[in-house]
Amino acid sequence: MGRTDVVINSFFEDEKRFANVINQTIFQGKEIIDYGKLGSMEGKSHIYGEEDTSRDIVKKLYDNKTIIAIIALENQQNIHYAMPLRGMTYDSQSYEAQRREIARGHAKRKDLHGSEWISKFSKEDKLAPVITLIIYYGVEEWDGPTQLHDMLDISKEIKPFLSLIANYHLNLLEVTKIQNLEKYDNDLMIVFGFVKYQKDKEGLLSFVENHKRIFASVSRETCRTVQAVANVNEINQYVEKEESEVVDMCQALQELMSDCKVEGQLEGETRFAALVKVLLHHHKYDLIEQITNDTKLRNDMYRKYKI
Repeated sequence: MGRTDVVINSFFEDEKRFANVINQTIFQGKEIIDYGKLGSMEGKSHIYGEEDTSRDIVKKLYDNKTIIAIIALENQQNIHYAMPLRGMTYDSQSYEAQRREIARGHAKRKDLHGSEWISKFSKEDKLAPVITLIIYYGVEEWDGPTQLHDMLDISKEIKPFLSLIANYHLNLLEVTKIQNLEKYDNDLMIVFGFVKYQKDKEGLLSFVENHKRIFASVSRETCRTVQAVANVNEINQYVEKEESEVVDMCQALQELMSDCKVEGQLEGETRFAALVKVLLHHHKYDLIEQITNDTKLRNDMYRKYKI
C-alpha cells in the first residue's frame, strides 16, 4: 500500500467522516447511519490468482449488539476496468465470511438436522447486507464499466435473455462531478473541493473565498489528505510552517499562488530574453520592438524558434 492510500484510508477511518460520505452518497442525504454505531473490522480478502488483498475500509453497523450491515469504502486514484468484478468478488467474500461464522456457531451448538445440517445454514439464518462505495479521485472522466454486464461479451442470441444473467452495479462517487459540495461535512467538503478544482485555479480560489471561515482553520490531517489526493504537494511547505494543529489554508493558498506567479514571471522573462537573443543573431532588429507590444506575434515567434 502506497503512502497516498495510507493517508486517504486513515482519513476515512474516522467514523463521523465515514458515516457522512455514506449517508450523503449512498442514502441520498438521509441520516441512515449513526456514526456512534459503527465498528471497524478486518477487510482482508483473497482474489483468485492474486496475493491476499485488503479492502480499504470496512465497518460494521450495529443495532445494539447485532450487525445490521457491513459497509465498505474503496478509494480509487485511477480507473479500474475490472472494478465491477472486483467489487462483486469482495462483496461475495464478505457474505461467505458471514455464512462461515454462522456455520461455526451451529457446529458448536449441534442444533441443525436434515437439509439444514447439509447447508450448515438454517431457514431462520440471515446475512447482513454488504454495501460498497467506490470513491474515484481521478481528473479523467471515469470511462470504465459501472456494472458487470458492461464487462460481458453478450451475443445477439443471448441479449434478449440479459435479465436472466446476474449483474452487479457499482456505487461510484466520481468526485470531480459532485454538484453540491456543501452537503458534505467540512473536512470532506475541503478534500473533495480540492479534487474537483485541481485543474481549475480560478474555481479553487472562488471555492476557498466562498468558505473562508472553514478554510481558516483546517486540521493537519485534512491538509495531508488534500496533498495526497489532489496532487498539491507544494502545500506541504506552508503547512509545516504552522506550529498549531490547525492550518489557515486561505493564507497558505495565497502564498502558494503568489510564489507561482513570481515563478511564472521569471520564466516569462527568461523566455523573452532567449527570443531577443535569437532575433539579434538573425539581425531582425525591427521585430524586437514589435514583440514587446504584440503578444500574438511574440507567441508566434516562440513557436517558430521553439523557445
